[in-house]
Amino acid sequence: MTPQSLTDAGIDMQQIMQLLYGDCDGYGLSTKGRDRTANHTEDFVYGEVTPEVMWQLLQATEAKAGESFYDLGSGTGKPALLAAIMSDLGKCIGIELFDELHSAAQLALARYRTNILPHVPHKVNQQVEYRCNDFRAEDWSDADIVFSHCTCFSPALMEAFVAQVNKLKSGARVMTVSKELPSQDVILQQVVPVQMAWGGATVYVYKRM
Repeated sequence: MTPQSLTDAGIDMQQIMQLLYGDCDGYGLSTKGRDRTANHTEDFVYGEVTPEVMWQLLQATEAKAGESFYDLGSGTGKPALLAAIMSDLGKCIGIELFDELHSAAQLALARYRTNILPHVPHKVNQQVEYRCNDFRAEDWSDADIVFSHCTCFSPALMEAFVAQVNKLKSGARVMTVSKELPSQDVILQQVVPVQMAWGGATVYVYKRM
């Protein structure tokens, strides 16, 4: 399901994003979550992707039908939901620590299932799921594609991330925003300049050996 085919079905990405997220302030929800938990480390600085960027990255990773996509630190759920809408991936999972952001992702998913899914019936068996947890406590070793908006990850969190990346199967692709992946078990495939909602950034696309 490409942007063009969505348009042919009478749906465009601008309408979709307005419908799913028009009343959602992800930055405000992130601040509430950090205040509530007294967790103001840079690890949890919030950022959002645009539909255009997500489409770019799906092309860069050569996403294939039936593959599994994981977004680590998924916020309001945009990358996972956009990946599901824009592709024939079999499973799109978002993992988010803060309840406030997780609840917003769940609401967007409910709206998607009510308002968008009826227009794309071939996606009815596609799994889209959000988990409220620390990604370090989750098993995502079955991933074919991993996305991490890790711009502000501390060295310690980056080290924990890399340890789990090294458990991925051969051929899995990993996308990191702003930070290169310090692992000898992956090969850099592409360096993709993108325009995030918050400004220009670089996405590094790796493949697990």
